[in-house]
Amino acid sequence: MTSQRTSKVEAGLTTAESIKDIDSKVLFKMYKESKDIHIRNELIHRYMYITEILSKKYVNKGIDYEDIYQVASLGLIYAIERYDVDRGFEFSSFATPTIIGEIKKYFRDKGWSVRVPRRIQELSKKNQCGKK
Repeated sequence: MTSQRTSKVEAGLTTAESIKDIDSKVLFKMYKESKDIHIRNELIHRYMYITEILSKKYVNKGIDYEDIYQVASLGLIYAIERYDVDRGFEFSSFATPTIIGEIKKYFRDKGWSVRVPRRIQELSKKNQCGKK
């Protein structure tokens, strides 16, 4: 039983190592067919720089950078799931509006639409924590 697990792990590692050498467009085609999590993780790793760039644009807008970065990362995952390489567009051109849309949706849902003094925002946060 242990040898079977070891061989599966080794097979997974060799697959992950060989995935790193494959072109992104080929990876997208492979992911579209198989929905393999290793391929998706490699694509996320390759394009994570887009989330960093876009999330930095929304720093100091009333929501913590870590939250924005996390939302942008989810937007990247949604973009990878929906991307169709056969349409001929570059992935970064497709992913950017998707990620920005997720960030803006998060601001709409969680941010303050009217400039409210920080003191009142903090009171609101205390009230919300007290209700839980």
